[in-house]
Amino acid sequence: MFSALISSFLLTGTPVQVGQPQLTSSSVRLAVTPVLDGRMTSEEWDPLGESGGQPVFFQWDDNAVYWAAETDGAQDMILSLDYSGDGWLNGDDNYEIRVSVAGGIPKTAIRRLDASDKNGPQWRPGGLAPSSVMASAKPTADGYVIEASYQPPSNMKPEAGSRLGVRVDVAEPNDDLGAPFVPRSMGFLILQLDSSSGLEENESWRPRVRNRSIAREDEFGIEYEIRRDDDSVDFESFAYRAEGDLKANLAEGRQPFAPFKGKSMKVGFKSIVAESATPGWRVVRAELTRADGSVAILRSSIRVSEFLDFDVRLPDTIKAQADAQVVKGSVTLKSQVMGQLEGMFTAEAPNEWTLSKGATDEILIYHARGTKKVNIEMIVPKNTYGVFPLKFSVKVGEKTVEHTLFLTVE
Repeated sequence: MFSALISSFLLTGTPVQVGQPQLTSSSVRLAVTPVLDGRMTSEEWDPLGESGGQPVFFQWDDNAVYWAAETDGAQDMILSLDYSGDGWLNGDDNYEIRVSVAGGIPKTAIRRLDASDKNGPQWRPGGLAPSSVMASAKPTADGYVIEASYQPPSNMKPEAGSRLGVRVDVAEPNDDLGAPFVPRSMGFLILQLDSSSGLEENESWRPRVRNRSIAREDEFGIEYEIRRDDDSVDFESFAYRAEGDLKANLAEGRQPFAPFKGKSMKVGFKSIVAESATPGWRVVRAELTRADGSVAILRSSIRVSEFLDFDVRLPDTIKAQADAQVVKGSVTLKSQVMGQLEGMFTAEAPNEWTLSKGATDEILIYHARGTKKVNIEMIVPKNTYGVFPLKFSVKVGEKTVEHTLFLTVE
C-alpha cells in the first residue's frame, strides 16, 4: 500500500499537502452569508487556512456552505467536504467540488468519494444537483478571486451545533489531488451562532436575542449577561458594532461599563436595521475592555431577512417508487414587514414532475408578521432517483423574493 501511494504521487503529481493539516483559524465558525460577486470585502470572509501560501476561506449559513480563494489565473479552487465530520476516508458523504475559470467564466466539476465500498474507496460522478453549486470569478492583477457556494438538500442543511470536515485547495488543472485511497487532512469546524475570545477562565457570557431574524427597518436588540469571579480585573468600557456589510447599517458606539453587582452584569444595545442592509446572516460584536487594557470579544450571528420568508414542509427524503407517486406538503409564507403584503406566489417543479396543487396562489397578508399557508401537491415520475430543485417565488409590486429547495429521491 505504501509503495502504491508513493507511485500515485509520482505519476499524478499530486501535492502531498492534502495530507497535512490546513486549519489555522478557530474551529468555531459563525453563520455568515457572503455575497458571491468575485470581491472579498472587509470582514465578509473568515480565513480557513492556507493553500500554496495563499489564504483560503470558508463560511456557512442555514441554507448553504461557501468557500473562496485567489488563484494565479490558471489554477482551480477545490472544496473537499466531509459532511458528517467523521473523516475523509469514512462513509459515502465526502464531496469534492472543483471550480475552474475559462475565459472569465467559472465552471464546476463534482464528484463523490464513496469510502463504504467493500473494494475500497471509489470516486463516484456527481451526487449533487448541478444547480445547487454556484460560483463567481473576478479578475485581479495576478489572476482571479473565485467565490462559490453549495446548497445541500433539505435533509442535509447546515445547522448550529453540527460539525463539518472542510478543506479548500488551490491547484493546477491537471492536479487531481490523488487517488481515492489517498487521505486528506480535514479541518473540523463546529458551526455555531455565538463565539468569544479573550475571556479569562473565570469569566463567562450568554447572549439574549429575542429574534435572530430581523427585517430591514426593524429594531434589533441584544443583551449580554457577563459573569465573573470577584477577583477579576474590572471592565472599563463596552463597545458594540456590526461586522462586514452590516457595519454601515447598524448603530455602533462605546459606553462606560458599570460596576458589577455581585458576580453578573448585563449590558446591551438596540438599533434600527437600515433599509440598505443586504439580506443574509451577519455578525454583531461587543468588545469589553478591562482596566489593564486587555479586550474580550463577543460575536453573535443574526439574520437580515427579506420582506418574506418561506417555511417549507415537505418530506426530507422521498422514497423512489416503481410507479408515479404523489407527494404532499405545504409552504407557509411569513411576512417580515410591518404593513400589509399583497402579491402572487409561484412554485416551479423539477423537469418532468407535475405540480397538481399550489403552482400559483394569490397572497394577501393583512397583519404585521402575518402568515399565509399554501398547500403543495406534486406528482413524482416513476423510477426517479437523485437530487432535484423545487423553486418558489413571491412577487409583491416590483419586488420579488425567491427560495429554492433541493429534494432527495432515493
